[in-house]
Amino acid sequence: LYRHGGAEGGYHRIPLLRKESRELVLSPGEYRLTCGPEEKTAVANLVLMPGETVSYNLTRSEDKQLKWIEVKNE
Repeated sequence: LYRHGGAEGGYHRIPLLRKESRELVLSPGEYRLTCGPEEKTAVANLVLMPGETVSYNLTRSEDKQLKWIEVKNE
């Protein structure tokens, strides 16, 4: 679940992973992205400032480990 920001804020279930991008509207604050089984979890810690937009891709390394990669917004 994640806390959805904006006028219609509340908790929403994150949909199953798919190949297409998924946009989450979040309130400013600290977040921890996790994905994968406990022993192979990909983790990214981030701090969102008001009005900030960040993008991450979930990939697999050559050794099959999941990892988050921040996409630099230009």
